[in-house]
Amino acid sequence: MKKKAKKMKMTVKRSFVFVLSFFVGLILSSFPAKTLFASTPMDISQANIQNTKFTVSWTTETAETSQINYGPTSSLGQTAYDDRGKVALAKTHHVTITGLASNMQYYYEIVSGGQVYRNSGQPYAITTGIYLAPASGSHVAYGQVLLSSGDPTVGAIVFLRVQDNDGVGTLGTSQVLSVLTDNAGWWNLELSGLRTQDLTSYFSFSESDDSEIISARIDKYTPTALTIYTGQDHPAPSITLGWVLNMTLMPWYQNEKAYYTGSAACQMILNYIREGAGVSGLTQDQIYNYAHPFSDGQDLSADEMDRAIGHFDPYDTLVSGFYDIYDSLADGNPCQGYNFSVDVYNASEPDALNKYMRDICHWMAFTVTREEWWKEGALVERSNTPAAVPIFADTQGYSHWVVVKGVAASNSPNPDPLKNPWNTPDFTIHGFWIKDPLISGIGENKYATADECRNTYFKPLNSTDSYNGMYIQIAEPPAEESNAFAAIASPLPDSINVGLVKTALGELNAMPQDLPIKAIALASAKTSVTYTKPKKKDLGWKNIIDPSLLRDEEAVRAFENTRPDTPIFVHQLDKNGGGYYLIPYLKNVTTNSARKQSYRYLTSGVIIIDAESGYFKEASWSERPVDYVIMSKASAVKLVRKRLKARSNNKHITASLVWQPGDISSTPYKPFWKIAVDANIYYVSQEGEVLKIKLPVRK
Repeated sequence: MKKKAKKMKMTVKRSFVFVLSFFVGLILSSFPAKTLFASTPMDISQANIQNTKFTVSWTTETAETSQINYGPTSSLGQTAYDDRGKVALAKTHHVTITGLASNMQYYYEIVSGGQVYRNSGQPYAITTGIYLAPASGSHVAYGQVLLSSGDPTVGAIVFLRVQDNDGVGTLGTSQVLSVLTDNAGWWNLELSGLRTQDLTSYFSFSESDDSEIISARIDKYTPTALTIYTGQDHPAPSITLGWVLNMTLMPWYQNEKAYYTGSAACQMILNYIREGAGVSGLTQDQIYNYAHPFSDGQDLSADEMDRAIGHFDPYDTLVSGFYDIYDSLADGNPCQGYNFSVDVYNASEPDALNKYMRDICHWMAFTVTREEWWKEGALVERSNTPAAVPIFADTQGYSHWVVVKGVAASNSPNPDPLKNPWNTPDFTIHGFWIKDPLISGIGENKYATADECRNTYFKPLNSTDSYNGMYIQIAEPPAEESNAFAAIASPLPDSINVGLVKTALGELNAMPQDLPIKAIALASAKTSVTYTKPKKKDLGWKNIIDPSLLRDEEAVRAFENTRPDTPIFVHQLDKNGGGYYLIPYLKNVTTNSARKQSYRYLTSGVIIIDAESGYFKEASWSERPVDYVIMSKASAVKLVRKRLKARSNNKHITASLVWQPGDISSTPYKPFWKIAVDANIYYVSQEGEVLKIKLPVRK
């Protein structure tokens, strides 16, 4: 009852504030746009630094004019306007200052929408590069930036830097260049004058084998990144802008006890927000003992998860005033800081799953203020918040909590969370970033498509409490419930991928001539026994994955410079005979000992594709390459024979690699062997445990 009363009070306050905001908006609409719509510059960047020029760019929430006041002293005295002209109105701002002296410090301030912005009260500072003799040759990179609708973007900011791959030329990473897209969405940059980060020399790079990291943004909500080889930049693959929120600083913890997945998920969320607030972290014991003091070996329930996160909110005691009366609530103060709540949808209702997934996105996109949210005050340090979700809940109930820490969508589900939180446009969900406390190594960090989350992970709860039959999450509620429709992107069949896998497995007599270069990459996994420097043909992973994953720098680092190993087929028992392929991606890792230097292959990432239609399902990666070895059929059969001892000599034995969520394996990255011995079925886990059980049928 407390929770319902708390939400009712919050709703009344929110309704009052929204009505008041509406009338205030009508009054303010008579003021000049130049003053009313000025918004604080975000994503401020310096680029194109040469000996005579540099560029400053930023984004704003509203379309505004832009200029830079600059000079060799803090008195400034000179002005430069946006590259599109003095009166150009845009949410992206790109001002290039020219005619400067070499190797000299300049000061500047930003003027956006008629308002002046400085760096903590002082002008920004930048030093131009030294003079270098004009660079010879030419290398023009160019490409196009598109909206998710397929229309070209006008005035998107494109950033580019080059990174050494082959150890030839300049090592490390270059300076950053930037440019605006034209009226057809095209951009181009001349790389011959590219400098090192310290600006003291030109950055020498390979014309084909070094990497280019290209990013683009049209506003603060749509940063998009792409990594390609230097030989692929004329033209570069088109960049499609979407909306991605990925809380990359989220820590990962493995559950310290079997029934601590909820505690580990709470620990990830709490230590993430507490670190941002400068408060010490928590242990899983502290969390579990508070939320579940009558320890009985059961994982935390939904209400206990809510209780723990609310109680340890680092901002609860900031305010001195009337709302401090809520500080003593068991699940925290709902009127300041974070206000995580239990969010539920009855699975029997129409579009329940769409609404559930919509609100996972919407609640992550909402930004949290330090004090009472309706005052629109300062944001907390970690203003976007993750969600805790029980996966496989239809069979496992509360026994497997994970943290959803990011989402890829066509557009923001809450584009203006403080000023206009009721603006919830329809959007399409492409995928989610998930951290799993039950899995260490491959599987602990993953990106799964929205379709895969719908079909495999996000299930209605099977529990004995009031949430039975509900889709459920523990998340930070936005100021206004969403009324948008969230479409779940359906996968596009890719028969090419199926052909590639079968080719790599030797199931096709010859490789079709019309297959793309990734066919060579997968096929080579079967025969290659020595490591060679990766070439373009080894970049098959970029052609297989959901493009949203290219915007995850950690994932890109893990998969870059890898080659695919032999794909592994797995029957998925709960998919009516369907299955999937695991495709490990290997890196050649150098190890040094006192005697010699050695080399070995380790897995830095694994991609899962559907075995029938070939579409991408999910991917997982490890910051450091790991031993990822799936037990062979021979080893599994040997373990079963050992258990049966001599009695197995005359038995008829068959074996297949299978998976479904359950007690044997909690991740598709660790399938298990199903061994049939006459009429008896045995299961062998990747840890070598032999079980003779009857698996529940999971729909």
